Amino acid sequence: MPKYAWAAHTVRIDWARAHHEALVGFIRAWLRGTNYLYDPANKEEIVALIASTLKIEERYARSSYDAYFGGPVVTVPKDGGIDLVALQITLDAMAAQGDLPTPTPPPSKYIDLQYWLEARDTLK
Repeated sequence: MPKYAWAAHTVRIDWARAHHEALVGFIRAWLRGTNYLYDPANKEEIVALIASTLKIEERYARSSYDAYFGGPVVTVPKDGGIDLVALQITLDAMAAQGDLPTPTPPPSKYIDLQYWLEARDTLK
């Protein structure tokens, strides 16, 4: 599936409001980490880290890296952002399984982009 929301970080609205700076800081770190993962200059270091951390052969670590960050399926948007099209596809799949009512609500029902936008705009 080339478009699907493979991963998510979620918080309750009341928690986000009470921990604004921590949330923006986390998102900022997520954005930096995503940029680092997609930078081809870092590939060998990341492959070695995967292999050593998971105690697997380098070829499997490389295959994992390529699957997540080098192939046609984008599991994490390259800008670290939120893929609203992929999220809508995920919501539609959840509705097809009976987990959400149809028609599915738009992604905007579940996402408040203000924290992500602030983190993106304050990256140094």
